[in-house]
Amino acid sequence: MTINECNIVLHDKDVNGLIQKFVPPTKKMSSLRAEINDGHVLITGRVTIGLSFNFQATLVLSHRGDEVIARLEKLSPMSGIMAQFKDKILYKIAEKADFIRHNAANDALEIRLNSVLGQAVETSNLNITKLSVAKDDLTIAVQGELSL
Repeated sequence: MTINECNIVLHDKDVNGLIQKFVPPTKKMSSLRAEINDGHVLITGRVTIGLSFNFQATLVLSHRGDEVIARLEKLSPMSGIMAQFKDKILYKIAEKADFIRHNAANDALEIRLNSVLGQAVETSNLNITKLSVAKDDLTIAVQGELSL
């Protein structure tokens, strides 16, 4: 099947459902929640790296090919300890989902759309043509081929 243009609209509930399904809580990372908010995605949670910390990460989204790139813009509370462990926090999020790569050089998570869809369809060769983050939703426009 060829898809000329299709918009996928995700709300907080949808993103949190994906987090619960693909990034389940562990002793090292728990209570992950997402909130889509005016051009950003806020991720809150609790991470254990020796000590346990609550954190809030502000991610700015962009796209390249079939990837949604979530670049870390701000980490709170930004103490010396949290700054030291920002890569570990991003790595802990990425290690549980095989469709997420941690790009340490850019403080980013790279989410491969075709890998996410590959768990539900036979083959997927979609590219992201547009990505926008509004007040309460994330819209991803895609085109390409999909086999059910």
